[in-house]
Amino acid sequence: MDADAEEGMDIEQWMGYIADLQAAHSSHVAGMFLGFSAPGHPSILGKRKRALWEDEAEVSCMERRHQLATMDLEAAAQRMTGRPNMRFQGVQDPAMRAIQRGESPVVAVMPTGGGKSMLFIVPAFAAPGGTTIVVVPLVALRADMTRRCQELGISCVPWESRRPPDAASIVLVTPKSAVSPDFQTFLNRLRWTRRLDRIVIDECHVVLNDQWDFRPQMAQLGRLVQARTQMVWLTATLPPSMEDELCQRMKHDQAAVTIYRARTSRPNVAYRVWRPDMTGVGWGPYQWIKSKAVVAFIQDRIQQAAGGKVIIYANIIGQVTVMARVLGCEAYYSEQLDKAGVLARFMGASPVIAATSALGMGVDIPNIRSIIHIGTPRTLLDYAQESGQAGRDGQRSEAIIIQPAGWDAPAPWIEGVTLEDQERVAEYMGVVEGVGCRRVVLDEYLDGVVDGYQRRHCQDADTGEQACDGCDPNWEGPVEPARVGSSPVPGEAGSMGEGQSERAHSRQVAWQAIRQGERQPGRSHARQFT
Repeated sequence: MDADAEEGMDIEQWMGYIADLQAAHSSHVAGMFLGFSAPGHPSILGKRKRALWEDEAEVSCMERRHQLATMDLEAAAQRMTGRPNMRFQGVQDPAMRAIQRGESPVVAVMPTGGGKSMLFIVPAFAAPGGTTIVVVPLVALRADMTRRCQELGISCVPWESRRPPDAASIVLVTPKSAVSPDFQTFLNRLRWTRRLDRIVIDECHVVLNDQWDFRPQMAQLGRLVQARTQMVWLTATLPPSMEDELCQRMKHDQAAVTIYRARTSRPNVAYRVWRPDMTGVGWGPYQWIKSKAVVAFIQDRIQQAAGGKVIIYANIIGQVTVMARVLGCEAYYSEQLDKAGVLARFMGASPVIAATSALGMGVDIPNIRSIIHIGTPRTLLDYAQESGQAGRDGQRSEAIIIQPAGWDAPAPWIEGVTLEDQERVAEYMGVVEGVGCRRVVLDEYLDGVVDGYQRRHCQDADTGEQACDGCDPNWEGPVEPARVGSSPVPGEAGSMGEGQSERAHSRQVAWQAIRQGERQPGRSHARQFT
């Protein structure tokens, strides 16, 4: 086809022509015509004349960018949400301004429930006509985001290769699909028609996680930089020590990346660890979780939720299904055939769910009162994300780990976890043997020093936060299983015995020492931030 014939083609003819090319050749051929050159295959766009529709698309793109750059986005957000008093909070404001100016890449590290999704929803609402691609790591996240956008009147659709969306403001795609040839062709078409506004990587910290089945696809997400559009990365859990690795995996020089970081500590969540005595209980990953003491403790938490919800996390599917059977609730895990149905029912009337970490990222349910982990979490990064589901509505909530006393031998599923990550979890789990604060461990790892603030213990910044069990001398775990209608069972202790009383007294002495700025000989209640 010569240049004159190309000049007379409209957009649909061009798309058909490209589809024919791709059908007859490899996917890089379409990329060549769409300006998305593959290595070793330079673009030939400069060899033909621009069609009239290209000029019109360029004008439309420029008008959209000008509209976004000059609009009062806070006022737009107020109109979108119907909340006239809405204001951008904390780093949400400077991050939004950076996106408005077209900076790239923009990284926003904000607490769970801190409004990260508004950073791409508001621009899509304020300057319609373009498309924002949002890469979401899990189906659960995709369904939740679709629902939220629909409630706000934003056209949002999941990517389907058989029916590529033509005019959606937001397109949701999984990492696996995002690096597929079909999606690359769709992405190129958006670029060619000047409708690609930005690419957002939600829960971008998952790029750093080697656990997931889609890890190979997450590693390839750095290829999206070739789209030459604005990049926005969002997360609630990006330790400062891992910023450089994230930039490397996303194919960006850290010096060119703008990071907006807020303190991610959850003041309304009380962090606790319960170490029940399982003397006499059979050894294994399934026996102790069915003990009357543990079941009574969890049932008590469900009752205390009083209209709220409870998530029970476990490391392996077998434990999840056992807990679901014992508690009479549904189970959520990656191989679950009805994941969407299970999630929908939990978001509706179901008060409790047992789940693996497949549920642990970003599902926005406001009234979760308790997050309970059965056994030690794999990594502190995983735990921060999963426990961050609690109390998104700002109400008092708790995150509890149940790990039997003395049962600290490495579990089979710990394989693949680095020694450094194991040490961080061990520090978090063992920090309250007499003195310490769990928030110190979490904050040091997840936030470092923010605005010169260095945590010493819970409530040291007068934020009204809930104290962890290390900083609350009155928290002693369950007192008696009998208080929830179950008799104590020999060998399945849930009551406070002599040893637990001694530890409680030790915590009280330690707490007084912390308040007085003292340290017990040979012990440290807080490590220094670096």
